[in-house]
Amino acid sequence: HTHTHTHTHTHTHTPGIPFSTTINASQRASLYRGSFVVPPGQVHDTFLQLPGWTKGFCVLNGFNLGRYWNIGPQQTLYVPAPLLREGENEVILYEESQPANALAIFSVSAPILG
Repeated sequence: HTHTHTHTHTHTHTPGIPFSTTINASQRASLYRGSFVVPPGQVHDTFLQLPGWTKGFCVLNGFNLGRYWNIGPQQTLYVPAPLLREGENEVILYEESQPANALAIFSVSAPILG
């Protein structure tokens, strides 16, 4: 069976890096930063699904996971277990267009390859 976890982005500001805190219809390229918690003993390979996000790239704990584009065919990014930490993990998304209003990502146990 497939495990799905929702991770909602928490927006914060880092001096010198202009992270977006809202969605503006006229705004194009933006950086979004959020975090999620992995419970003790739950670190394992996973896949990030980015529904509603359009086109850009994803960085997890300082590691570039790769590019995403909603036209596919690939709809998930592979996350090897060694990139995750027990406790808080940081995700940075560079969105070239405009994301959906939810600003959420999902952890799923199997890839969605289109």
